[in-house]
Amino acid sequence: MQALSALNQTGPKCWIEDLDIRAPMAICVLTSLSSIGLSNTVAIGLVWAVSFLYFLSLKRIKTVVMSYLAMAGMTAMAVICVMILLFFFPALGEKLTAMTLVIPCVRICILLNVILPLALTCRVNRMLSALESMHLPFFLFLPMAVIIRFIPTFSNDIQQVWEALKIRGVRPSVGNFFRHPVMMMRLLVAPVIFRSLKTAEQLGIAAELKGISAQTKGQAPMETTWSGNDTVVVSVAVITLVAAFGYQIFVG
Repeated sequence: MQALSALNQTGPKCWIEDLDIRAPMAICVLTSLSSIGLSNTVAIGLVWAVSFLYFLSLKRIKTVVMSYLAMAGMTAMAVICVMILLFFFPALGEKLTAMTLVIPCVRICILLNVILPLALTCRVNRMLSALESMHLPFFLFLPMAVIIRFIPTFSNDIQQVWEALKIRGVRPSVGNFFRHPVMMMRLLVAPVIFRSLKTAEQLGIAAELKGISAQTKGQAPMETTWSGNDTVVVSVAVITLVAAFGYQIFVG
C-alpha cells in the first residue's frame, strides 16, 4: 500500500510535462501492443531497459522504487500460487520454465514504465483536448479519460486510508496481514475497494460536468502543439520496438 501512496508524491518538473500529451499516449499504445508479441528474452529486455530509462526521467526515484517493490510483491504472490497449483497438479509443470514466469512479469513492468509517466504528468484539460482531437467514439473517449486520471487519484485514496489506520492505532504491516487477515481485510482492503469505486464514479461525473457526453464530448482547446521533441521521443520508441522485433525475427 505504501508503494501506491508513493505515486501521489510531487516531484520536480520533468521534460515529459513539456511534451504534447499525444506523444506519451502514443508511446503507451505502441509499447503495450508490441509487448504482447515479444517473447525473446533479449528483445523484451531491450524494450524494458529503454522504457525504464523513460520512467526514471520522471525524477521521482521514490515512486520508481516503491512501484517496483509493489511489482515484486505481486510477482512473489503469483509464484506462490503457481507452486500451489503444481503441488496439486504436477502435470502442469512439464513445460513450465523460469522464462514462462519471467516474461509476463517483464511485460507488466514495461506497461508500468510507460503508463505511470503519462498518468503522473498529464493534466485533465490537456488529456481531454488530445482525446477530443483524435475523434474517438464516446465509448472509448470517456473510459480512457477516467482510467488515466484514476491512477493518481487512487493513490491519494490509498494514502488517506493508510493515515486513517494510523490515527486509529492500527499498524498495517505484512505481519498483521498474516496474523489478523480478517481484521486487515475489514480495515484496509474493504475501504480501499469502496473508495476506488466511488472515485471512478466521481471521475465519470466530473467528465460529464465538463461537457463530455455522447452528443458533445467537450470543447477544450489544445494547450500544446506537436513539436520536434515529440517527434524525437516517438521515433526513439518506434526504433526500439523495430529493433526488438527485428532481433526476435532474425535471431530467434
